[in-house]
Amino acid sequence: MRTGTVEQSDLQEIIHNIDSGMDHSCTLLSTVRRILWKNMHGLERNLETWHKNWNRLECQIESKWDEHEKCQKEEWNSLKAEVEQKWKKFVRSTKKDWVEYNKQKDARSIVDFEHGKVILETIIPADDPSAMKKARGKIEEQARKIFSRESLAKERLLKDQVVNNKGEAIDPDNIDQYSREEALPRLTADPSTFQSADGIKRRKYSVTISMVPNHIRVRAEKYLPFVRKNAARFRLNPQLILAIMHTESYFNPLAISSCNAVGLMQIISQICRTGSIPICL
Repeated sequence: MRTGTVEQSDLQEIIHNIDSGMDHSCTLLSTVRRILWKNMHGLERNLETWHKNWNRLECQIESKWDEHEKCQKEEWNSLKAEVEQKWKKFVRSTKKDWVEYNKQKDARSIVDFEHGKVILETIIPADDPSAMKKARGKIEEQARKIFSRESLAKERLLKDQVVNNKGEAIDPDNIDQYSREEALPRLTADPSTFQSADGIKRRKYSVTISMVPNHIRVRAEKYLPFVRKNAARFRLNPQLILAIMHTESYFNPLAISSCNAVGLMQIISQICRTGSIPICL
């Protein structure tokens, strides 16, 4: 018997009792009660099976998630240890800053989404006779990398947020020209060197690029369609969602806090995965 249905034999028994007339009303009532009772127990058994399957699936998800978090932590510790061998100070991404290192861990970019600054830095051994030339190459490569970087939504992270002297938005097609003509001429070397953990003396070279004055609005407008759609879905005020995104991340899609809250609205993954909240942005 399928749960929630009545078998053909049960239906025939009910019809027979109805055809037998009113004198058999008690028999009919007893038959209906018996069938309902049998179906109710069938539902209970199915619910119990469903609950067991759900618990098993939940345990599998928890196990996979714990494994994922363990791998992430190991990668994080490895990155930190590698960076600290060369740099004077390890800098990590935050709610308002997106920090990215190159493969060699001797160049990095810091995008400050709150104050609208892009800082490009590199470190070169102090005794290298072609240090400035190498620094320029590292900075140019890092600039090319971050201005091409896309979010999970396939949108360039810095799209329309940095312009050249002509007011043209910087993109992958003109980043090299912008670097050579406007950014690299402002590249400066720290007057002093520092001793790295690996025993090598290095000097830091850096340049700061300003974002457009309305950079926060530029980023916010990218998410308006998504915000309006979900505001209507969950009966929320779109301005409330935008205010939370602005406060929590300055519309930085790569935002991450010290307690591992992530994304535009700083959702803590451990809470999100339990279903305690209706939406994760």
